[in-house]
Amino acid sequence: MKPEIKKEWVRRLRSGEIEQGTGALRRDEARCCLGVLSDMAVEEGVIPEPHQGEWGDWIYGERDKSFPPAVVLNWAGLTDRDPVVRLVENEDGEQFEYTVSELNDGGATFEEIANLIEAKL
Repeated sequence: MKPEIKKEWVRRLRSGEIEQGTGALRRDEARCCLGVLSDMAVEEGVIPEPHQGEWGDWIYGERDKSFPPAVVLNWAGLTDRDPVVRLVENEDGEQFEYTVSELNDGGATFEEIANLIEAKL
């Protein structure tokens, strides 16, 4: 991930100024962690403003309400639309990967997600 974009993404997640939401990039004023990144791309002119879909979710790019468009990932220097930031091994040695959206929708706070982004991306 590009260091300057990561730094700003982490800063915004920690700022306390953005309401955290789940299940979509954006719902009204709430954003998931990837919605925060998508908003940054809008501000930089990478993608146009999102538009509201028929179910009230906001759509970034042509059709995606759940993950940033590929152009946003390229701009940010990410290779995966839902980056893995946490690996957990159980007592049997099985490893489980957790992505930023899984953590966001599973109850992790923006602060916790920012810490993982900072350490793993």
